[in-house]
Amino acid sequence: MSESGSYVLNEYFIVKLIFSYLPSKDLISASKVCRNWKDIASRLLSEYADIQSYVFNNNEIVPSFNDKLSPNIILDFSGYRSSISNSKTGKRLLDLLHETYYLDDALIYNIQADHNIFSWEFGEKSVIGLRNCPRKDPSHLLMLFGDLPGVNIDCFQEFEKRIVKADGSLANLEEISKSKGIILFSGPRSSSSDQAQLFVDEVIEICQSRKQFNFKLAGGISRNILRIESTNRKTELLGVTFNGENIVSVDADVHISNSVVLEDFMKSFSKRVGELPEGCIRIAFAFICINRYNSHRDLNLFKKSFPGIPIYGFYSYGEYYLNGIPDGSKKMKCEFGSAGFDNERFLYTDSSSFLIVTYKKAKATFS
Repeated sequence: MSESGSYVLNEYFIVKLIFSYLPSKDLISASKVCRNWKDIASRLLSEYADIQSYVFNNNEIVPSFNDKLSPNIILDFSGYRSSISNSKTGKRLLDLLHETYYLDDALIYNIQADHNIFSWEFGEKSVIGLRNCPRKDPSHLLMLFGDLPGVNIDCFQEFEKRIVKADGSLANLEEISKSKGIILFSGPRSSSSDQAQLFVDEVIEICQSRKQFNFKLAGGISRNILRIESTNRKTELLGVTFNGENIVSVDADVHISNSVVLEDFMKSFSKRVGELPEGCIRIAFAFICINRYNSHRDLNLFKKSFPGIPIYGFYSYGEYYLNGIPDGSKKMKCEFGSAGFDNERFLYTDSSSFLIVTYKKAKATFS
């Protein structure tokens, strides 16, 4: 290697070493200095990319976020019509998020549930008891989604009765219909359900025209949905899509009361999902009817059937579910769980809707 080549290589590793001590907010600032710094900063941000969650109960001291992460989507699950921007705890969280991260291009949504939200990552602490918390200062579950290599997580929402992207432009339903999995949230009003119905009907029509019948969706009806910006904006519908070459699999299922025994359902679902592939990470989302709140039986059986898999969600007023769509002759092209669901429906009550995402955490490649 020439002397000049050796110098360039040494300079690269020296700068990368220095940059490795910087938080993501400073790395983004450094990336704007020159092309070489942008390349090094981008590599480090890609290495740090992850999906992480934080749970905060009212009046708790807010711990530090991982400042190496650079989130591009933040979902805040909270309760009692209290958003991240107007409760005491929420305001502290929002201030800390802005102190820690560069959020000018990030999407922040608040999904409010009247009752319990839940997260299970730490031992047996799976349910956050909002009913015991002051209405003005409930608990929050924050999910921070980084830009993982080969994992494309994006959002769409309702605005003025249209399905739009974050920038307000019309969403491409053709692209949304190709998603490997979707989480769908809606508000409690009939107009919200109508928007959800219109969206699903259009996507089903697109999938049928392409003879693509493996569309997978789960979600729930919340109390309210807000896009957190300089001024908070309500939306009747919010969708989170999962795509990309490193999404290994997406599995969905629903349990409906009086269909099959819940224990048998969980065993069947677990068997269908299978073992976690080597080098992969798995996360789960659950939306459980508020009528099933008292015993938390669905959550406890899920933990038993899927040990070690973090689960996020809330108790809802209606549960969305699709795992495949009719082929036009009212026959399904996909294998379904033993939940006894109706292929004419996608909204259920007194049910539990699940979506499990398995992805491979890989290093990004740069030219």
